[in-house]
Amino acid sequence: MTSPEQTADLPDNLPLLTEVVGEGAADDFPLLTEVATEAPPETNCDVVAPEAGISEPCAISTGEMQEFLRQIETHLETVLMQKLNFRIEQLQRQAIEQAVNELKVKLPELLRDALSANPRQ
Repeated sequence: MTSPEQTADLPDNLPLLTEVVGEGAADDFPLLTEVATEAPPETNCDVVAPEAGISEPCAISTGEMQEFLRQIETHLETVLMQKLNFRIEQLQRQAIEQAVNELKVKLPELLRDALSANPRQ
């Protein structure tokens, strides 16, 4: 069994095990006999080799192409923004930690200078 922590690290596009063949010994692993996949988008192309999944090149409309390009652009922007935001956050934390450490080193000297410049009367 997998724990919720383990399943959170797995990608969303893993094949789905739909049938186990042969309930053998405990050390036998089940065999994947069928993979459930999403249906491909409907096209007007004839399939040349259905077993290989190869289809003839087909013309798609300019509108469809623009929609595909928009979806790709949106996806790329989302992925890049997530990665950039994560890296920016790491760098901000590092910069804050460095500034605090520098202040800790300089603080005694700054306090001495301030006290010697303004002696109490």
